Amino acid sequence: KKGQILIKLDPREAQSALEQAEGVYKQASARYEDAQIRFKRMQDLLKQGAVSQQDFDEANTRFQVYAAEYHSAKGTLDLAKKRMGDTIIRAPINGAVKERLVNMGEFMDEKKPVMSLATTSPLKLKITIPERYSGEIRGGQEVRIKVEAFSDKVFTGKVTRISPAVFEDSRTFALEAA
Repeated sequence: KKGQILIKLDPREAQSALEQAEGVYKQASARYEDAQIRFKRMQDLLKQGAVSQQDFDEANTRFQVYAAEYHSAKGTLDLAKKRMGDTIIRAPINGAVKERLVNMGEFMDEKKPVMSLATTSPLKLKITIPERYSGEIRGGQEVRIKVEAFSDKVFTGKVTRISPAVFEDSRTFALEAA
């Protein structure tokens, strides 16, 4: 089912990275807020002539540095949260596992596919049709097919896509139906 847990990866590394990112974010957030308050105070004091332009510029620079640090820490925290969420892989569709591409305990690359899923409803039919029938087939048209595995049953569906190009070697064109 869509949303069902397919695989749980070891979360220890992601959890540690998340905890570290949370700590860095809290520190950066506190420094940023403090620098923001000091900067606003310096703005008011500069208007009153109570501080020099140099002191104000230093407060402004500190505020800009801590703002950048804060935004960087926020991005790192968001990424750590995503990676923690990625330790649980859920089914994106209703269907069936077509092929499992990893085994229990196997070390995986971040981008490596873990399994192949096939949707079972609706089924997609992909066939080629001789070119001579191109004028008779239209999108939305009903199709009826029989398959060897269920020889006594007729499956019905509708044409969802017709390729506009003909395969030159076979003089056929592709058709998809649901």
